[in-house]
Amino acid sequence: MSSIACPKCGSYQNSVMDSRSNPDPVPNIRRRRKCQCGQRFTTKEVVVDGMERRQMLDLSDLPLATRAAFRQLHAAALRRDGV
Repeated sequence: MSSIACPKCGSYQNSVMDSRSNPDPVPNIRRRRKCQCGQRFTTKEVVVDGMERRQMLDLSDLPLATRAAFRQLHAAALRRDGV
């Protein structure tokens, strides 16, 4: 049993079919999973610190982080142009 819910049916009854490590640029583990309903999906875990603790990558934070990055980029461009 997994602590990851299937995006299709919401079941926690899924298994890992494939697991790959990627050390750059941020150490992470990509896992390919298959649910009992037949749905296949990918999860990505990132290494939190040097002690190899892992947490799931939360994609819900991505839009907020992207907006913040663009605001900083825009502010830097304004400062560079002297506006």
